[in-house]
Amino acid sequence: MSRITKRVVEAIRPSGTEVLLWDDTLTGFGLRVYPSGRRSYIAQYRAAGRTRRIALGAPEKVSCAQARAEAKKILSQVALGRDPGAERAKRRSSPTVRELAERFIRDVAEIKNKPRSVTEYWKLLRNVILPALGNRKVHEVTRGDIESFRNAHRATPFQANRALSVLSKMFGLAEEWGMRPEHSSPTRRVERFKEPRRERFLTDAEFSRLGRALTDVEERRPQWRQGVAAVRLLALTGCRKNEILQLRWDSIDWERSELRLPDSKTGPRSVPLNAPALQALHALKEIRQSEVWVIRAQTKDAPLSDIATPWKA
Repeated sequence: MSRITKRVVEAIRPSGTEVLLWDDTLTGFGLRVYPSGRRSYIAQYRAAGRTRRIALGAPEKVSCAQARAEAKKILSQVALGRDPGAERAKRRSSPTVRELAERFIRDVAEIKNKPRSVTEYWKLLRNVILPALGNRKVHEVTRGDIESFRNAHRATPFQANRALSVLSKMFGLAEEWGMRPEHSSPTRRVERFKEPRRERFLTDAEFSRLGRALTDVEERRPQWRQGVAAVRLLALTGCRKNEILQLRWDSIDWERSELRLPDSKTGPRSVPLNAPALQALHALKEIRQSEVWVIRAQTKDAPLSDIATPWKA
């Protein structure tokens, strides 16, 4: 044993076996020399009945004074009853935000939410949340990190607020699953952006223009007839897009002139049908292409998945 100094470290040479050189002034501080010549400062201590060694860095990267200071810090923690090595191992093995997201989707969203909601969650995770936070350890994310994330997306406040809602769900679950202490979610007290109201009604003139445009596209592109019909029903009923695209014939109550939607976003509900909406549905019934779906896909007996192309036209 001798005091470990820069000169001692530079002078020591590897042998055929591993060499441990211990400092004679700071018990537990040492230098480990491998047969290959690689060297590393170490701190050694006993905790919970076992001996632990923590690597402090190679002399080429860490000075002797820095290694001694870090060893002193670690050994002081041991004297206070802590186990720094076990804590380091726990931090290294703790899950990332990406792993938390995957468990959230698998164990919660896919069980409790509708497929449409799961798809929206994944879209936000893949495009917005994970590129920014995916590689961070769950226990390391702070409220400052979440506020920085929010501010980076201030140009898209609606999307930012939806992402913050997903993060809030995930970190709430992280507490339940023991990944973070209780009441430590970094999303707490992070303000959402104000969302300007997006409600807007078409004027009579705009309704007329839309009607003429739909008729024009229907005549020029008959293959888009189902998509055009979906847009027409959206305008005439006020339903959400997927409520129309997923509409079944058995959900139409012809006698009461209403749609009975069993699985809408807000739960089962009825939608009254005015005369133009009934007329549009009767027109679809006359050319019915599916026994199940009102708005049928072009190539298979399934609901139409989107109306982007006919709407753009």
